[in-house]
Amino acid sequence: LIRLILLSILFISVGALFYYGLPYIQNTFIAPLERNTAEIQSLEAEIASLQTQLDEMNSRVAGLEESVNAHTTSIQQLEAIQATLETQLEESSNAVLLELKHEVMFTRALDVLARARLYLAQSNFGLAKADVQSARDLLVDLNSETNDRIIAQAIARLDLALGNLPKFPVVATGDLEIAWQILVSGKAPSTPTA
Repeated sequence: LIRLILLSILFISVGALFYYGLPYIQNTFIAPLERNTAEIQSLEAEIASLQTQLDEMNSRVAGLEESVNAHTTSIQQLEAIQATLETQLEESSNAVLLELKHEVMFTRALDVLARARLYLAQSNFGLAKADVQSARDLLVDLNSETNDRIIAQAIARLDLALGNLPKFPVVATGDLEIAWQILVSGKAPSTPTA
């Protein structure tokens, strides 16, 4: 009878241990471990997503840098051509050479503005402002020889862009785009009527 009672107490104790002990072990050890595992998997997925976004941004930056380098090379070539044309113009006054010089100056200004637009896209406002200033100076030199109303309007827009850089890059980008459109289309933008 005592063995039976001890055996019953042992079975009841083991049953109570399982009944009360397993939920305690589940809540104390297993559930936090499962939550941590789920959080780690979620973080790994988020890290993989961020890595993909970083790779895409790096490829875009590389593309922008290639464009900047291409424009820089083009600008340097145009500077050399302009220097050669100016030397030839000093030797002989030729209307064709003068027109060609004006075209080279205009193309250089457009290339410098294109590079400034790329710098703005990269949020490199200091280099963008330097390029806008350089393009403005080229257009002022060109306008002093040609006295073109369209170029004068583009210069006015570039002055606005310079005034807004680097503090207000969004406004400067708008002015730069308008100046670009004026130069490319050869038309002044329509002004709204009252």
